[in-house]
Amino acid sequence: MDSVKNHFMCSTYKKQGKEICSAHYIRESQLATIVLDDLRRVTHFARQQEALFVQHINQKNSAEAKHEIDQLHRELDARKHRDIGTR
Repeated sequence: MDSVKNHFMCSTYKKQGKEICSAHYIRESQLATIVLDDLRRVTHFARQQEALFVQHINQKNSAEAKHEIDQLHRELDARKHRDIGTR
């Protein structure tokens, strides 16, 4: 019986072809190994440097929240402009 070997192909190559990008892919098993290794590295760091890790996460969350708020303000401004234009 053949074993199934799933993989992920470059979306740029798949959508735009060989003129834009080369044909490359990564096997699911390789990706799983990379992700697991990265999770181990991050959790090890979090255990060893808990205060620094918490500080980093809080800064990242603050930056992401600011970005989300900015995006919502832009959407609100765009809707206000549309409403003014339809009156």
